[in-house]
Order: sequence, then C-alpha cells, then structure tokens
Amino acid sequence: MFEKSDKSVPRLVYYDLETTGLGFHNKHKDIEIVEIGAVDGETKDTFRQYILPPGNHIPRDASNVHGIYLREGNLYRDDEKLDAVDLKTGLDNFMSWLKGFNQPITLAGYNSHNFDDWVISHNLLRKGLSAAEAGGVVRFLDVSKIVRPFIKSKFGERKWSLTFAVKTCLGRGQSDAHSAVSDAIDTLDLMVKLADEEAPEKAYKEAKCVENMCDRLAKGLPLEELKPAKDKSSKKHHSDTTVVVDKKQPLMESFFKVITSQKKVELKPNVLSFTEHEKKVNTLNKENMEVTVSKISKQSLKIKEKKVTTLNKENVEIKLVTTRSIKRKCNVLEETNDFARNTRSKRRKIDPTDKI
Repeated sequence: MFEKSDKSVPRLVYYDLETTGLGFHNKHKDIEIVEIGAVDGETKDTFRQYILPPGNHIPRDASNVHGIYLREGNLYRDDEKLDAVDLKTGLDNFMSWLKGFNQPITLAGYNSHNFDDWVISHNLLRKGLSAAEAGGVVRFLDVSKIVRPFIKSKFGERKWSLTFAVKTCLGRGQSDAHSAVSDAIDTLDLMVKLADEEAPEKAYKEAKCVENMCDRLAKGLPLEELKPAKDKSSKKHHSDTTVVVDKKQPLMESFFKVITSQKKVELKPNVLSFTEHEKKVNTLNKENMEVTVSKISKQSLKIKEKKVTTLNKENVEIKLVTTRSIKRKCNVLEETNDFARNTRSKRRKIDPTDKI
C-alpha cells in the first residue's frame, strides 16, 4: 500500500453502484444511481449514500437484483425505510469524501470499465460536476481485468463474475451480494489477494478521458474523434515506384510492368492488345451466332416443308376417298335406275277387251 505521507501518489478507493438498470447501447447514459458504496484502501473507512432517482422510478428487474424499491416517494429495502437524498446532494457528499483524503484518487471497481465508471460520470455531468475536479479522481481501475487472467491461468475457468471470483480466489461467499458497500469490500479483498499480480495497462483509464466521452455522448457526438485526412504531399514518394505484374496471367505476357509515372510504354506490333483481342472475340462470337442462326433457320425450313408435304398427302388422300365414295354412290344409283327400267318393260298392259 501507499504511504500516507506521500500526497502525490494516487490513493486507491474501491467503489460500487446500485442503479435503475442497464443501457449498453449508449454507455448507460440514462441510468440513474440509487446507492453509492465505497471503501478506502488504506484505512478501510467506508462510505454509503442512498439516492432518490430523479425519474422517481426503479424497474422491477433492478429491484429484484439489489432489493431497493420505491414506496410513496421513499426508498426501501426489506421493508426498511432508507435515508436517501437527491442526486446532487448525494454526488456532492461522495466527491467531498474523496476530496478529504487530500490525494489524487484512483477509483477502483469490479467490471467498472463496462458499467460503474460510465454511470457515475454521466450522473456527475448532468449535475455540472466532474470526478476529476470535484473529487480529485485521476484514474479509473477495473479490478476484474486483473482477476480474469488469474482465474483463467490458475483454474482454467472463463467465469469471472464477482460472486465466482470471491468464491474461487478468496474461498468464501459474499456477505451481502449487490449491496454497494459489501461489493466494494469484496473488490478490495480481491485486490489484496492478488497484490503480486501485475495489472495490465488496459485495467486503467484516465478519468478525464471517460468524462470527455460522456460529454460527447450527451451532445449526440460519436465517441471517437474522426481521423484527420492525410496530407497529399505524403503520397508523392509513390510516384516513382513500379508495380510488377504476374507474367503468367492470361493475356499479360507483354505487360511486364505497370509504371505509374508519365512514361509511355510502347507495345510490339505482333502482340495483341486487350482491345484487339476483344474485337476478335466479338467477331468470332458474331460469326458463331450467324452460323447457329442459319442452321436453326434451315432446320425450321425443313420442318415446315415436311409439315407441308404431310398436309398435302393427307389432303390428296381425303380427296381420293371422297371421289371414290361419290363414284360408288353414282354406280349404285345407275344400277337402281336400270333395274327399274327393266321391270317396267317386262310388265304387260292388260286390255279389258281381250278374251281369256
């Protein structure tokens, strides 16, 4: 730990927040605080502050986690009324407590880079406050980024929640899970247990950097600044470079180099250019199309001729059949007429005067 007399060295203070929910889509910009809990890394002094949410609403899902709920404008936990203040007063009290150490503060939390650091910075910004100025906070430390590699390397586990970390690393359970002060004390105990572990650079974030990003979010601006456009003069050194092309590519045997400078490349006359090759391919395609069209037309003509011949044959056969039937009818009529004539000629006319 740090010596008390060294006022220039940042002092580790561990903290935790209980809130109205989560808002990952906008870095928890609209999430409100209902409890702040903290513990000093040296003296083990604690700080607790309950806060009435300005929106006067705590979702049931959030209350199911930390047990804090609203009833008739007051905060309750386990049917016990809590001494709560408004947001501005609660934040002022916390900043004053931090300022009382008369040292730069490193505010440490568990998984705080993903949640607590953003929430407290947004809430301070809404009240015109700054953790860096009002509380002397210079950095945010996320203890989970020290615990996670330790658990993975020693136990082979990928879990890293605070409850699992306390059970795995400290060999005990949490005394009061999701109570801000209790969670802050558990985070302190984990840090003491892993004091010999090296903290990676990503475990730290500058407090002013987080506050600036929160300010940009509040103004509807993107989190990261746009990269400045590169100076065009920096591209001048590319003007004299030569790009080599693969000679084995089809139709690229003559293009040994593609030169980006203004020098012209003269091609040999016996080498085909892309345009000439395309013209030849197009002409060949046209000829093939013409041949296929002519073949198709000839085939269609042959089919038509066959159809015509078959139709003609059918018509001739029909005519022959009709003429034959007509001739047969005529013959029958003639035979019947001859028979009638013969019968008439053989008949005798009987005269009544003739004697028998």
